[in-house]
Amino acid sequence: MDGLLAQERPSSPGEGRFLHAAALPLVAGAFWAALYFQGLHLTLYAAVFILLAIWFGAALWSAAAGYPVRVTLLGVAVAAFCLWLFATLLWTRTPALSALNAWWLSTLGLGYFGYALTERGGRFWPQCGVAVVISAVVLCVYALLQVAVWGGRPTAMFENINSFAALLNLISLPLAGFLLARPLARRDVLWWLALFLLVFTMFLTRGRGAFLGFALGLAVLTGLARRAGRSPWGLLGLVAGALVTAEGVLSGAALARLSTLASPLAAGASRFVIWRGAWHLFLQAPWRGVGLGAFFLAYPPYRLPGDTSAGFYVHDDYLQIAIEAGIIGLFFLTGVLAAATVTFARGWARHSDAAIRLEAAGVFAGLLAVAAHSIVDFNLYVMPITLLAGLGLARLDHLVGEGRPYRWRPGRFFSAGGLRAIVVLVAAGAVAMAASVGLAQLDYRQAFTQAAEGRLASADRTLVRAERRFPDLSNLWFTNADLLRHWARTLPLQDSARGRLVHLAWRDLARAQQLNPWQPQTFLIRAELLSQERAWLGPGAHRAALRAVGEALARDPRFYPARILGARLLLARHHVRAAQALLDAGQDYWYPSDAGARRYHAWLRTLRRATVPSAHWRARDVSPAAPPPRGRGL
Repeated sequence: MDGLLAQERPSSPGEGRFLHAAALPLVAGAFWAALYFQGLHLTLYAAVFILLAIWFGAALWSAAAGYPVRVTLLGVAVAAFCLWLFATLLWTRTPALSALNAWWLSTLGLGYFGYALTERGGRFWPQCGVAVVISAVVLCVYALLQVAVWGGRPTAMFENINSFAALLNLISLPLAGFLLARPLARRDVLWWLALFLLVFTMFLTRGRGAFLGFALGLAVLTGLARRAGRSPWGLLGLVAGALVTAEGVLSGAALARLSTLASPLAAGASRFVIWRGAWHLFLQAPWRGVGLGAFFLAYPPYRLPGDTSAGFYVHDDYLQIAIEAGIIGLFFLTGVLAAATVTFARGWARHSDAAIRLEAAGVFAGLLAVAAHSIVDFNLYVMPITLLAGLGLARLDHLVGEGRPYRWRPGRFFSAGGLRAIVVLVAAGAVAMAASVGLAQLDYRQAFTQAAEGRLASADRTLVRAERRFPDLSNLWFTNADLLRHWARTLPLQDSARGRLVHLAWRDLARAQQLNPWQPQTFLIRAELLSQERAWLGPGAHRAALRAVGEALARDPRFYPARILGARLLLARHHVRAAQALLDAGQDYWYPSDAGARRYHAWLRTLRRATVPSAHWRARDVSPAAPPPRGRGL
């Protein structure tokens, strides 16, 4: 295993010794933390950026004396895309959420520029390539265990099986290019076996978009191999064998699923219904976008009843970037793809070394496969894919890119010691900020556990600590408001004490709405507070509660807890028909099969029989507001 690249310039003794020792563990740790993040666990999100911050800090530390760099077309395109992501923070309505998502998507740039800072001595990529392939093999073995032992689907640890398939494409095609660049040898048998396992597992996922992306990348790679004078038949035979083996394991289900592509309208029906609603959302702010990460919040009013997706992604990265970052963001994203294509085409024409050309072709084919697959999926929003794509872009640029030479000379402005002190301070600040996000998420989850166990005072203290760690997350504020509301309802308090709790809850709800005006939970909790305290707040509280219910449903018509509360409020005034109409208005939408949806349908069936629930039922059905929606973790 002599590395996945051609020979590089050896590093000088002592050059970036810590960087060379630490780069691979830091990047590997960030990759595996990103695998488990899945858009859910902010603690792992924080771990990813802590490791990347240390990596960048070590790279800048070793570069304090200066070194030559190249200003390339691809580097400028990646930098422009990442800078625009952060520029959108100037007008977003959800600043904390958008800032977290800006860093999330900027893992593309972190991977690219981290490679550029690190790969000066030629030690990083051989080790990184081996580590990536080994990681992919481990994921494939785990996926096979899921199928053969546990009878499940081969998802590894991914929530979305198509994301796993995209990751395999991003790794398998560069590996295929590397193997095509070398003459067949017995020492490479493990690499060929690893490639077979990756392709076989990709076929087991039965992902149609992933299969088409892989076919496109494979066609480009094999065509270029023939032009370079290398025979692609061994690779094609391996792919055919992997497909036949997958067909045998799945009893013909893999090709049967692919055959549905013969009717594109039927095959893409689930995507088309998302895209139609998402297009109308895009037209609301086509130039600037609605804000990074805000799609799932702004989308519900435009979501069609037939949409059965979770509602967090458009399942088209290009449309989602256009919605969240505007047409300019889409322009910069496609600029990265165009720059990669131009860089590869120029490099292919300029280089005569077949090994370099084919390794570059494999990297380009992997990036092309994921870019094509992203038309029908959300690969850009899957952090391990984005990180590896950034590394792949940098590798492509390193192999065949050309640019204007530039000498990094920080000594003109700072001494080496002064620059390193700045690097340490900036890296420490980045680590502290990421740690505060992760610790706030841990506190938030702990507060939910404490509240469920009845330890309300401990839950309140934990939430206050989370607010101090990261005060810009709206869910911390409306959750604390719901806890205060619960105290005001259940504790035997004098009017002054109850008024104080209501005032604090009202203040927290106002803060939550300021931080995230799209969150329906904020308005539901406000309606609950108004309805339970109407005797203390006055006769207008009932009407204000109904208005808050309307505000919640305006933000998400599928938010059934608000429909149930609105029906209870109307029934309290004996408005049976109005309550029935409120519940009927949500019946055409798709809901997940959970306890809350079953309760909504039970209310709907009861009111259709024109039977008014008893006061006892209404009292028992008062429930705390639903927690934030699962999936984005933000």
